[in-house]
Amino acid sequence: MFNKKKKQKLVWDFIPKRSSNVTFNDDGGKSLDDFLVPLVSVMPDWFKSLKQTKDYLQQYPNVRTCPSFIELFKNSYAYIAPCDLVFKFSRQGMDVVQTDDGWVSISSHTAVPPEMGGTQMGPLWDKSLQNIKIMSGLQIGVNKGECNIMHIPAYYHNPRSIFYAPTGISTLTSSNPLDLNLNIFVDMTKLDMDNGDTIKIKHGTVLAYIYMPSGILPYSKVKLDKKMRKSFLGDYQRQLDEFRDKKKSKCPFSFLH
Repeated sequence: MFNKKKKQKLVWDFIPKRSSNVTFNDDGGKSLDDFLVPLVSVMPDWFKSLKQTKDYLQQYPNVRTCPSFIELFKNSYAYIAPCDLVFKFSRQGMDVVQTDDGWVSISSHTAVPPEMGGTQMGPLWDKSLQNIKIMSGLQIGVNKGECNIMHIPAYYHNPRSIFYAPTGISTLTSSNPLDLNLNIFVDMTKLDMDNGDTIKIKHGTVLAYIYMPSGILPYSKVKLDKKMRKSFLGDYQRQLDEFRDKKKSKCPFSFLH
């Protein structure tokens, strides 16, 4: 009897304590589906209200039949707010209030200490766009091979949002899981910084789309062991290169790669 080929799937784990400077106080109480749900299950109301064209002569086609929309909604997860969040802004800085401490941890790529440059975005970046990095404490990977995922702004859920998640691409592998983080940028020109202002986000709000070109994968909880960094710079790419080199070495026709 032939062995069944193992299907690729997402694997995840909650790691409250890690070697980095980010520590989560809770040992459990949250799951991957608190953060990721199939996008088809939370499609925007305006899109769901559209009737699919069945007769071109009776109804001019709308975007419900557009291949790009079908591809996006079918092959994406929605990154949702796991709980009610309130971001408080003032000239003195920013604070976040969550229903229970431990749902998320917050940092920023545009608010690093002055002696470290002040921002990781460089001096030419628009300073009115400030970054908030939402860290879940979860890590995700795949059980075999590698898989690319693309982070996309949730434009079709809120095209006039005061914040957005920028586009980015990550590679998940079976040997090196990644932190399930989400970067968003806030347009500070739309906030009353002199008197203080807030952004309220209800749990379940779609914050970003996670597009998977090969189709969304099912997921299961496992025990993950993320490798510690060996170098300050370029360690992610080093581990990815090592994974791919190791994969090539197992192939009897590696000279073709």
